[in-house]
Amino acid sequence: MRVVRVLGTAGLLCLTAFGCGGRSSVNQSSTPPCETRVPAEHPADTVTVVVFDKIDPTHAPVPQNREERFVFSHLYETLVNIDCYGDVQPALAKSWKEGSDGWLIELRDGAQFWDQSPVTSDDVVRSFDPAIKRGLAITSVDIIDRRTFLVKGVRGAPDIKLLALPMIAIRRDSDSGPPMGTGAWQFNSDIPVAESVVIEPVVTALGPVVRFVQANPTDAKDLVAGAADAMITDDPAAIDYARERHTTMAPLAWDRAYVLVAPMRGSAAELPQRVCDALARDAVRIDSRGGSNILNASQSACAMSVSDMEARGSFSKSQLFFDSDDTTARSLAERIVALAAMDTASSEEARAIRAAVPGFGPSLRAIALKRPAASERAPFPQLAVANYVRSLSWYRDFPCLGSSFMRDMAWLASLRPLSIAVLPLVETRAHFIAMSDRISFTVDASGHVYLVIAGRETKS
Repeated sequence: MRVVRVLGTAGLLCLTAFGCGGRSSVNQSSTPPCETRVPAEHPADTVTVVVFDKIDPTHAPVPQNREERFVFSHLYETLVNIDCYGDVQPALAKSWKEGSDGWLIELRDGAQFWDQSPVTSDDVVRSFDPAIKRGLAITSVDIIDRRTFLVKGVRGAPDIKLLALPMIAIRRDSDSGPPMGTGAWQFNSDIPVAESVVIEPVVTALGPVVRFVQANPTDAKDLVAGAADAMITDDPAAIDYARERHTTMAPLAWDRAYVLVAPMRGSAAELPQRVCDALARDAVRIDSRGGSNILNASQSACAMSVSDMEARGSFSKSQLFFDSDDTTARSLAERIVALAAMDTASSEEARAIRAAVPGFGPSLRAIALKRPAASERAPFPQLAVANYVRSLSWYRDFPCLGSSFMRDMAWLASLRPLSIAVLPLVETRAHFIAMSDRISFTVDASGHVYLVIAGRETKS
């Protein structure tokens, strides 16, 4: 994990990385090998997956939460995929060749949407356009012919791995519902099930039909022993209970990072990994904390700029805010407060906290803050004079991390010439739990889980 410093300067929000311990804090021993297949001993025509956040097909193919990411990844394809070794693999793109000003890409033979219409370069242009307008570090897609096009970056060819982002999955608008995809699964809106979303194979004779049913998060542990076939959850009690019952499970991809945002004059020191481990020890399960580089990866994905604003007054080190409805943020904030209050002569962790954020001390207090709804787009005026433990969602905030900061924390731009230190504390993830032997799926070491269509031996 890394420390990211955000500097408010004239017209530019800069992200600069520093090491934070230099290694992952997660124990990777439980991670399955690449492309593990979990077969269905008793395959069923219909299976049920319990989720705890809403799946809205109108968001497709750009997920807003981990449940949507799971579902949409079955329905929509990107130009390339990243395998669990970090290598780029073909998806809708048959080939790609780097040139001086971009990637020359050819679509795979026979690529088609659910209605069997062919995928064309025009579809790629339309699919990329919203992401380019949001700030993705791709300037244009230039059509060469019906199946060949040139993807240009801000400075020549962009990072090829950007082409695997869900926000640029290839789709075509539909008159009757969500956009059409090219995946082996599709939405089925003809099966009325309250509070659920249904998907089925494009070749419907293969099966199974998969129902995603939303439930109350407080019931997660009880549902482990229920009638559902699988569950997506980050609830520690449910995960422990499933493990005790020897239930098959797989950790999903890292999708949330908790950071400490601290305005200061001067430089922020890095947090040693042992301090990150101590902060997270009881706040997050050991196999759900760690562990990737989503903060780093976001820096190369987007170009970020803000208008210069007049600098505002001073800031205080006596308050540490956290989101009132986020129990992990609360636990992390309380641990920071406890360490800051300890005698630095007897506590190495206390010395590290004081060094990382000069001014933290025994007077520091943790304060719950009700975060405005995303639709309100309101800044936090209190935070112009305080510190903040907040979560960054892979779905809401990535890959354009800087844009997210400016959207939710407009006060960052107004603190010039103060520096804003963004210190990563912990990253978290959920688990896919298979409670029955009626569901088949593949899972790789990157945390990508794919349901398997009957009769197919590879991921779909």
